Amino acid sequence: MASNFMLTLDASPYYNSKAVAMRISQNMKKVASAPKNVDDLKTYDDYEFLYRKAAEETKEEMKKANISWQNDEDQFLAGFSAIAIKLCNMGLSEEEAFIHIRRNNWGHVTEEKLRQIVGTAYDTHSKDRKTEKSVSGRKGRAEILQMIRYLESRYQFRYNTVMKYTEYRPNNSWVGDFRPVDARVQKSMTLDVQIADIHVSIKDVRNFLESDRIRNYSPIESYLYDCLGKWDGKDRIRALARTVPTNNPHWEDWFYTWFLGMVDQWRGMYRRQYGNSTMPLLISKQGYNKSTFCRRLIPTELSWGFTDNMILSEKRQVLQAMSQFLLINLDEFNQISPQVQQGFLKNLLQLPTVKIKPPYGSHVQEFPRLASFIATSNMTDILSDPSGNRRFLGVELTGPIDVSGRLNYEQLYAQAMQALEHGEKSYFDAKETAIIMQHNRQFEQISPIKQCFLQVFEPASTPENGEYLMAAAIFDILKQKFGSSLQVSSIQKLGRELQNIEGLKNRRTRFGTEYLVVRK
Repeated sequence: MASNFMLTLDASPYYNSKAVAMRISQNMKKVASAPKNVDDLKTYDDYEFLYRKAAEETKEEMKKANISWQNDEDQFLAGFSAIAIKLCNMGLSEEEAFIHIRRNNWGHVTEEKLRQIVGTAYDTHSKDRKTEKSVSGRKGRAEILQMIRYLESRYQFRYNTVMKYTEYRPNNSWVGDFRPVDARVQKSMTLDVQIADIHVSIKDVRNFLESDRIRNYSPIESYLYDCLGKWDGKDRIRALARTVPTNNPHWEDWFYTWFLGMVDQWRGMYRRQYGNSTMPLLISKQGYNKSTFCRRLIPTELSWGFTDNMILSEKRQVLQAMSQFLLINLDEFNQISPQVQQGFLKNLLQLPTVKIKPPYGSHVQEFPRLASFIATSNMTDILSDPSGNRRFLGVELTGPIDVSGRLNYEQLYAQAMQALEHGEKSYFDAKETAIIMQHNRQFEQISPIKQCFLQVFEPASTPENGEYLMAAAIFDILKQKFGSSLQVSSIQKLGRELQNIEGLKNRRTRFGTEYLVVRK
C-alpha cells in the first residue's frame, strides 16, 4: 500500500466532466531541509506530491512529443532526466530528487545510472552549479567547491559541540538519526566523491568535515530550550523526590536544589564560577532501585549523557567524562577509598571547567564541565572526610524507590528551566550547609584513633570542668591505655580528627593548638 494505489471496483465509476484544473506554479522557493523535531514522514509526503506532479507533466509532454524510441530503456532514461530537471526547478535538493526517483523506478534502471542522470540534470539546470562552474582560478579550487557542493547535496552535517565530532544524515526527508562521521564513513564519502569524477583526496574530504564550515549543534541546548516556557505549574521535581522513601525531612528541598544545580550546570557553560558541588548519596540495602532511579533522571533524548561506569583512579578519563556526560553515578560509593574521597573527588565536585589534552591534541584545552554527580551505597558509614561531608546529600532509604510511573520529562525540565530563568538559587547557602553537615555525621566513618579518643575523653564545656591539652599530650595518655597499637605517626591524624569533633573547643598558643577535654 505504501507504493501503490487502489482503483474503484464500481461497475460505472463516477467521472466529473466539469472538474476545474488547478495550475501550480513551478517558480517555487527552494524547499528547506527538514529541521529537527519535525515529522519527517509528513515532509516526505509533501515532496512525493511534487514528484508525482513532475512525473505526470513529463508523461503528458512525452506523449505529445510522439517520439519513436528505439527501446524502453531510452524512454525510461529520458523520462527520469526530464523529471529530475523539473524537481530541480521546483527547488528540491539533488538527494531528495534521487530518493523519490529511485523509489518510483518503474524502469528498473540501476542506482548508479539513476545517480548519473539526476546529477547531470542538476549540473545543467541548477543556478548554484552554473555559478560554481564559472569560478576562475586554479583547478583545485573548483574541485574543492564541487566536493563541498556534492557532500552537502547528499548529506546534512552538524558538529556536536558536546561529543566533539561531526555527525551526518542523508539530506532527504526519509531520514533517521544523525550518526557520527567516523573513519569508515569518511572513506565511503571520499569514494562517492571520486566516483562522481571529482578529483579530491580523503584529506580534502576530512578537512571539510572537520572545519568550522560545519554548523555547531548542542543537543543539550536544543533539548532544554525546547522545554523553556512550557511548564504547567505542577511541582514535578519534588514529586520525583517523594518516590524515594526516607525519614529525612529535608530530602525533597535538597533534591530540588540539586536538580536545579544539575540543569544549571548543563546550560551554564563558561559562565559558572563554581561547579555543582553537591551530590545525592542514596543509602540502603541492595534491591531498592537506587541505580534505576539515578538512570531515570536523564530523558531518553539525552540518555547518552548518563554513565555509572566510572573508575576514579583513571583521572584523565574522569576529567574527559565531566566535559561530555551529564550525570555520573558513582555506584557502590563505599568502595571509594578515603584518600580519593578527601582528595581527587573533593576537587572534582567544585570544578567549573576541566582542562585536558584531547586525543591527538597538541596542547591542553579548557572545556566547560557538564556532569553532575550522584552516588549509591549499601553501607551507612561511608564518609571519611568530616570537613568535606557538606558536599553529600545523604539520604537513607526506608523502602524500595517507586520506579513504576512514567516521568514527564518535558515538564520536569520545563520546571527547572522556569525556576532558573526566574532567578531561583541552585546552590546551598551557609545555613543549609550547616544542616547538611549535621545530618551527615551519622554516615561518617570513625577512624581507629578517633575511637580511642572517644573512649577516654569527651569535650569539656568550660575550663573549670576540663583542661586544655595539646594533641601530643592527648596521644601520650591514649598510648598508656592502648599501648603499642598506637604509632607515633598517628599524632598527625589525631590532630586532624580533633579539629572535626563536634563541640570540642580549642585555642591557639605559641606552642600549638590546645583542646579543652575532660576524662571520662
